[in-house]
Amino acid sequence: MQDEDSPQPSRGERNLSPERSFVVLEALPCPVLVADAGGKVLFANGAAVAVLGVPIEALRGRTAEEIWAAVGAQFSRNSRICGLFPGSVASVEWGSEGGERRFFVVSEAWLNLEGENAKVILLQEAGSVVAELSALGDCRDRFHTFMSYLPGVAYMKDPSGRYVYVSPTFERHFGRPADWYVGKLDTEVWPAEVAEQLRASDATVLRQRTVVQSTEQVPQSDGIHYWLATKFPILGPSGEVALIGGVAVDVTEERRALENLKELERATQQRGRLADVGAITAQILHDLANPIAGLSMQVQLLLRRAGRDPDRPVATIVQSLGRLLAEVQRLDVLLREFKEFAREQRLELQPLRLRTFLTECVNQWRPVARAREIALNAELAPDLPVIRADPEQLRRVMDNLLKNAIEAIDRGPGSIWVHSLLHEPEHVRISVLDDGPGIAPHVDPFRLFETTKPYGTGLGLPIVRQIVEAHGGKIQFEPREPRGVVFHVDLPQQGPAWPVPPGGFVRIG
Repeated sequence: MQDEDSPQPSRGERNLSPERSFVVLEALPCPVLVADAGGKVLFANGAAVAVLGVPIEALRGRTAEEIWAAVGAQFSRNSRICGLFPGSVASVEWGSEGGERRFFVVSEAWLNLEGENAKVILLQEAGSVVAELSALGDCRDRFHTFMSYLPGVAYMKDPSGRYVYVSPTFERHFGRPADWYVGKLDTEVWPAEVAEQLRASDATVLRQRTVVQSTEQVPQSDGIHYWLATKFPILGPSGEVALIGGVAVDVTEERRALENLKELERATQQRGRLADVGAITAQILHDLANPIAGLSMQVQLLLRRAGRDPDRPVATIVQSLGRLLAEVQRLDVLLREFKEFAREQRLELQPLRLRTFLTECVNQWRPVARAREIALNAELAPDLPVIRADPEQLRRVMDNLLKNAIEAIDRGPGSIWVHSLLHEPEHVRISVLDDGPGIAPHVDPFRLFETTKPYGTGLGLPIVRQIVEAHGGKIQFEPREPRGVVFHVDLPQQGPAWPVPPGGFVRIG
């Protein structure tokens, strides 16, 4: 009896006898099953019995699904696989005794066997094609899942700058689905200034064929975000840069935390500086006592001498006045440096051509050094950048270091060198070296009132350190062999990391 729901044979199709049909199917080299309209197997050729590893008696009367389950096969109507094999409707996979996996695609057709519809199930071995495609699909799914949990974003671009892949996390951060970016240029995705900085770092990867790290500012719905991006070349089979890969992490919160930490550090330094001011005040009161007493005695002596002998030689009076002037000058230096250290100052940041600036500083002090038979030399790297700094304040730093070096040597022969070069990422180093007597191990020249000069105040280098740190830099010193000392000033090229108010002003201290 024919099932009303079973497919009808096409017009012109001849009725075939089962015996004749089975003889033909038995001769086929590929596995073939024949099932009745209800899906129960009527026949399996020798190739099917061999592949399935089940005797024909165990196959008859079972449905194909029951047979797949019995042999441990996985049945799938996978369109990705079937699309490679026209006419196929499904695929099956199972393991052989040797542990290898075998893949078959399933094709189906209907026959009319003496008035009854029968389904012919043809298994075609797909071999490594299906295995690789299935594995590729699994890898793609796993990769997509992995990229969905990235803490940042990842992407790939072709050499022209068009996105060929972006991670699913783009939507979470930038509000558009990942597919929207594919095929677009940076100029079609981001504002012009952002696109320009992205293209600049891409060009560096293409030109240098190396890993490039940069911090990129990208506008988002809640304002500007800072992204730490790592870009790298992906090479093609001939060694050319086929793609630009990139991974970026949002470091906005970390940057804000760093800025807050810098502000806290500066506030702490301010409190410490106020304590220093108190200590300086006490020291100055102590230091003023002796010069004032000396001035008083000198004036009283002059008055007594003038009273006793109005005709006292002028030379004696001039000599006394000279001593008075020296004491007054000493007081003037002390008070000026105290005022400089204690007052609130501001940096006026502006572009500064470092090589030109250092050359001018050396040229200014060279006549002073030459007068003492001291050679003052400059060795400056040719690629020194333009930095953001306060020229006037940096001039005070250089003046102090060069003056100290000249006074340390005192009289030649002697030599002083000024070196400068790129140092660490985005920093420059200025070094002042001399072959003077050096600094004793127990002396800290940055400590308040620490000085080796007979009439030094001990405030010069603390002021220098204050200026350098206000620029976001640091200053340190080390002895030279066989004699002398070198001071290193390290400055960031872009100025201090903490926020700068409009106009470029930063308070010192």
